[in-house]
Amino acid sequence: MSHLNGKHVVITGGTKGIGYATAERFAERGATVLVTGSSQASVDDALARSNFALKGFPCDMASMSDLDKLADEARAQLGHVDIFFANAGIAHFRPLAEMTEELFDEVMNVNSKGLYFSIQKIVPLMREGGAIVVTGSVAPRKGQPGLAVYGASKGAARAIVRNLACELLEQGIRINCLAPGPVHTSIFSRMADGDEAKAQEIVDRLASNIPLGRVGTPEEIAEAVDFMCGPGAAYMLGAEVTLDGGKAEL
Repeated sequence: MSHLNGKHVVITGGTKGIGYATAERFAERGATVLVTGSSQASVDDALARSNFALKGFPCDMASMSDLDKLADEARAQLGHVDIFFANAGIAHFRPLAEMTEELFDEVMNVNSKGLYFSIQKIVPLMREGGAIVVTGSVAPRKGQPGLAVYGASKGAARAIVRNLACELLEQGIRINCLAPGPVHTSIFSRMADGDEAKAQEIVDRLASNIPLGRVGTPEEIAEAVDFMCGPGAAYMLGAEVTLDGGKAEL
């Protein structure tokens, strides 16, 4: 029997990419999963695509009132939370000369502020033995043009995990950070304004700089999240797990 059987799980940013792949994996293994998306349409689409009875709730991660509503929704639909996958995030890749205050604030408000306060809202619903996984990135460790703001926001996420690990230890809750490299999700299509040929060029260019010669898949990341929430990672606390095909190290 899977360690996920009967668990109650909340996944932010769970309607596509890494979050959706994780929701599907967890639900298949017996968990009850509540996912959030940035809009009702994205939530409805995810629930319609899923082969499982996912629960969903639209949530603006930059809105404190929405985060309060998320906690209320989790309490109403799940009762308690065993696993929180804090995965929601956004990226605006811009060089220094093109970054605006509006884009800067949007990235920080979701990836750093929204992350921190979503944990604050969900933790009271968690019991001893609970696990939190935060989606970070290898961006803070590998300098790349145009990624200063995104990398800073994910560097803050790593610091949040390291410091909250000390606080949450008293409640018997483990928190760790997952640091993916490039993963084949819809972000490339958005970067290419829907031009799939151009999106594939971006993927191929990224893959050429990765020692394993390819980008990752959402399913590979979901498998790592599964491990980090399970008994095999019971001795893991405040750590960062890197899945990037060797990009940050080699």
